[in-house]
Amino acid sequence: MRLIDYVFFRVYRFYKTKKDAIPTFMGCGVITVALFFSLLTLLVILNLVFKAKLELLINKPLALLIMAVTLGLLNWRYNNQQLIESLEEKYSEEGPPKRRRNAFYIFMYIVFVLFTPIIYSFLKHNLHYDI
Repeated sequence: MRLIDYVFFRVYRFYKTKKDAIPTFMGCGVITVALFFSLLTLLVILNLVFKAKLELLINKPLALLIMAVTLGLLNWRYNNQQLIESLEEKYSEEGPPKRRRNAFYIFMYIVFVLFTPIIYSFLKHNLHYDI
């Protein structure tokens, strides 16, 4: 949960400095997308390792339901002002080298979980590789 808290705080602080009206919702949205694509990446890896037909497990209505429930739960959790203040206390004293390193790790994780399902789908459906 600490990783999710840290990513939420970084996104929240970014949108708050940009004077966005709802930085909490934007932070929850980014985490929801990252968690959903993490689930898709896990399904792709399981499909590659076990040669199972796992792409049938998630269809569009189920995906929307999973994302809506996740967004609702995260929004409920992070709409607490005391939690946001405790995250600000915890992570605001972070030095620039550590912040830059953590931002790189988060960026690489998001790139990995976004592009793994996309590349797998492209290879399977457009180029007709039997993966």
